[in-house]
Amino acid sequence: MIRHMIIRLNKDADPKEMYEKMTELFKDASAIEGVRKAEVYISNHDLKQSYDLMVRIHMKKSALKDLENSSLYATWKRDFDPYISKVTVFDC
Repeated sequence: MIRHMIIRLNKDADPKEMYEKMTELFKDASAIEGVRKAEVYISNHDLKQSYDLMVRIHMKKSALKDLENSSLYATWKRDFDPYISKVTVFDC
């Protein structure tokens, strides 16, 4: 399965800085049982209503609970929630 987390940042957050920090955080996602890899993307458009970042996580469906209970995910929530105005999650 693939989890897409599509992120809109607050207007005062720097997308490039957030991209670099998220990339660093998610580089070790494959240490979570059942997670193959995580990729972070930055938008190539700076439009008013567009989203800024996307995290794409390739994993087994059974790994979803482990991901959401991981220290990586807790760190992501703690460190990035103050900068995020909206997250859309799509699992496929």
